[in-house]
Amino acid sequence: MSIAGAPLREISADGAAPWETAPREPVVVRGLVRDWPLVAAARQGAEAAREHLLTHDAKRMLAVSTGPPEIDGRLFYNADFTATNCELTRETLPAVLERIFAHRDNPRPPLIYVASTTIDAAAPGLAVANPPPPRLPQALASIWIGTKSRIAAHQDVPDNLACVAVGRRRFTLFPPEQLANLYIGRST
Repeated sequence: MSIAGAPLREISADGAAPWETAPREPVVVRGLVRDWPLVAAARQGAEAAREHLLTHDAKRMLAVSTGPPEIDGRLFYNADFTATNCELTRETLPAVLERIFAHRDNPRPPLIYVASTTIDAAAPGLAVANPPPPRLPQALASIWIGTKSRIAAHQDVPDNLACVAVGRRRFTLFPPEQLANLYIGRST
């Protein structure tokens, strides 16, 4: 991971918490959540990770962005910027995971994406079973679940600590002075 072409500083989770000692800059903390049961389940395979999530299912409807394989997982706008290029549906966690698993060997799956949903809304008890890192300031805990997705450049309002428990995530970071350049298209 890099910012402006320079590699990000990486630190081990075995040391002091980065939010206590690091300057306010992006940093990669290797191994921070390696002891989570969800991470351990993922090491056993996708099915075990799915079962761990389903153990904590809230049995609620979740907002799910869906789109055809042709968008290559890219959530964006349609050609004339009058709407998004995907559809928003509501599904249960088991239904979402079933659809994702149906395409897990597909090199070009449709977009199926639950974005930034509070953990308690999707899977109460997941945060208790997989507790936040120690000495972490109280924060909103969210979960992202889906097939391959690409999200347009944007600014998250809160500071983030992204913990990857299953799969991979890649971030492209922009310096704060680029804020004015991060949004295009409709604001609603």
